[in-house]
Amino acid sequence: MKAVLDHVGIAVTDLEASLSFFRDALGLEVEAPEDVPSQRVRAQFVHAGPSPLELLQATAPDSPISKFLEKRGPGLHHITLRVDDIRAALAELRQRNVKLIDDEPREGAEGARVAFIHPSSANGVLVELKQPARVRPEPELPKTIRLGDIDIVTVSDGFFYLDGGAMFGVIPKTFWEKKAPPDERNRIRMAMRCVLVRGPRTMLIDAGAGDKMTAKQADIFRFERDFNLQQSLPAAGVSPADIEVVLATHLHFDHAGGFTERAPDGTVRPRFPRAQYVVRRGEYEDATHPNERTKGSYFLENYKPLADHNVL
Repeated sequence: MKAVLDHVGIAVTDLEASLSFFRDALGLEVEAPEDVPSQRVRAQFVHAGPSPLELLQATAPDSPISKFLEKRGPGLHHITLRVDDIRAALAELRQRNVKLIDDEPREGAEGARVAFIHPSSANGVLVELKQPARVRPEPELPKTIRLGDIDIVTVSDGFFYLDGGAMFGVIPKTFWEKKAPPDERNRIRMAMRCVLVRGPRTMLIDAGAGDKMTAKQADIFRFERDFNLQQSLPAAGVSPADIEVVLATHLHFDHAGGFTERAPDGTVRPRFPRAQYVVRRGEYEDATHPNERTKGSYFLENYKPLADHNVL
């Protein structure tokens, strides 16, 4: 199990009065309050860096927060540690004879699943485990910008996941994991957006990952393509046969995978039957002769068939 600090919970008697210090005196940004019926509390998050503060006000006399306030008064109530799989985390803790308050997860703020560890097993500290809600956003519908006589339209081929550490490089994980929460394999969600240009000719810039990936690649990159170019282009009023030029920014699989498709007979062919494909010569040389560092991003079947069909 891997756990990271998510937030710190503070019990208060009056949320609004507490904000006079955190918001007004300290100048911290606050979110709207949220009622959590399962715990009979009203929660309000205060942003204080990578890990926010959670102010907790009881909404019923039998709330755990009410009992805490009666016994100890306002103050630090708990710390919350974020885990990827809360059920697996609870199972591991049971094996280690850790005393739990919650044997099963329950609903927490922001749609998360939470469970508490008894302070007697955590050096006197009440510890909450939290598995964030994983909400899949609505499909990214095409968006159009009019520039003179040209329409510039963003279209989507869905999403995929890459290692967060590799993407953010030297930036510490504590700075980026709130905005881009990693999954259990430290992968973050990345959008595959392409650009459709409609003017005297119809041009598509990049084409996402396409659908030729192997089972191994699908496992590594965790593709989410329920809504992809096959739906996004028609939503923009364009069919594959309408595309006259396909321009590659570069030939990595998440940009060029959709340049080709697998035919019913198993062969790979250009996806856009009327299009001429445009690729920088140096990039094509790099892609067809990758080195050890780059070979994981270049897949020949995405662009070699274009040359074979004389459309490159």
